[in-house]
Amino acid sequence: MSTSIEKTPTNHSDAVVTSENFDLKKQEHIAMKAQGGGPQDDLQHTSRIVAIAVVACQGSNEVLEWSLKNFIRKETDLVVLIHVRKESVTSGVKGLAAAYIADGSVDDVHRKDSHSLLKSYGNRLEKEGYHVKAVSVAGDPGYKLCEQLVKIGADELIIGASGMSKLKRAIFGSVTQYCVEHAKCGVLVVKTRHQHGHNCP
Repeated sequence: MSTSIEKTPTNHSDAVVTSENFDLKKQEHIAMKAQGGGPQDDLQHTSRIVAIAVVACQGSNEVLEWSLKNFIRKETDLVVLIHVRKESVTSGVKGLAAAYIADGSVDDVHRKDSHSLLKSYGNRLEKEGYHVKAVSVAGDPGYKLCEQLVKIGADELIIGASGMSKLKRAIFGSVTQYCVEHAKCGVLVVKTRHQHGHNCP
């Protein structure tokens, strides 16, 4: 007996982890902002939606640890972990390889890896008492990150600094730099000790 795997469109975002009462807290946050409340008021009791860009690199651990220690307020902040996974590209690919990509098998692998990564971070934060949601989305990292920031109404994005060489930066570009230039919210860049590859910010 075969089991079918549900295919998810590459432009679809998946909520992998959502802590209890997250959605309720978000509604309260939206209502507060609509009434004119904000960071200029009582800072320790004002909620913020803080997005953290997650990648499959050691540097992400450092970014998360720094964020929890120096920026996130556990009692009031809503933390949204965002991972932008790869999407398959069939252009220029022929034969069996193209058929393999077209049937969604590659996308399923990327989706599974992304969900696993987000669960490792999201479940930990949930157990530690943070209001957290973890979201996986496929596409161009910089563009999709900025798109998600608007969708969730983020007040701040925390992202790791790239450790790429000047040559790799020229070839692949920098997700971090893209977000700094295009994000509609504040962007906090955390420099890490680990060097990132071209798939990392």
